[in-house]
Formats: sequence, C-alpha cells, structure tokens
Amino acid sequence: LIAVVYVVFTILFLVFYVFYSILLGKVFKKAGVSSYIAWIPVYNNWKLLEIGGQKGYWAVVGLVPFVSIISLIFELVSIHNINKKLGYDATMTMLAILLAPVWLIIIGLGKNTWNESLGDPRLDTPDFTPAGPAPQSPAQV
Repeated sequence: LIAVVYVVFTILFLVFYVFYSILLGKVFKKAGVSSYIAWIPVYNNWKLLEIGGQKGYWAVVGLVPFVSIISLIFELVSIHNINKKLGYDATMTMLAILLAPVWLIIIGLGKNTWNESLGDPRLDTPDFTPAGPAPQSPAQV
C-alpha cells in the first residue's frame, strides 16, 4: 500500500512539474528569456525573481528553513511586477497567491505582451527581444 501511494504521488508530482514548466516557459518567452530555463529547478525561480525586479539569490535563500518566508515575500513582489509588465493589476497577484496554477494558466496562455516600461526594472538581460510592441518613451505618450 505504501508503495502504491508513493508511485501515485510521484506521478502526480511529475504531471504538475511538466504543467508548471510548460506554462512558466511561456511566461519566460514573453519576457525574452529562453523557455528551457523553466525546466531547471531553482534556476527557474531565480530567473522569475530577476525578471520581476528582485535579486535572484532569494531563490537559493528560499531553500533555507524559516528564512524561506522572507524569500516568499520577494517572490510575491516579483510576481506583482510580472503582472504589471503583462498589463494585469493587483487582482492577478491575489490570484497568484490563492490559486497559483490558475494564475499561471492565465498569464502563460494569455495574449498579453511584455511591456518592460511597467513595474520595477528587471535585473537580468533578456536573451532575445520579447515579441509584441516596443515600449514607448515618455515623449511618445
């Protein structure tokens, strides 16, 4: 019985990981980051923090018990900035907190394009120019 439970949980974990990596890869593609990074544990969180304007090392700090709560706060700020860059408001940040898989489906499969001029500036360099309209300078607005 224990072996069956272990196998079921392993299969569920793998299904969730594939689901998460595919959708996170789509978000990364919108941000100009290579989508294969979504498949690399810890580094995918590092990159998520960086595109959201936070220090990537919080992904590693998040592995330390108790200190991980501080890391979670930085990750939520990063998610809020990513939502801004995709044209969403704080409602999407609340959705990310309460129903993360639903949030990831919406931002991963949504048609919104990345706008670097919104939210905190990212702390990494894009691998390529994200698809979509180029950000406007303040003089053009």
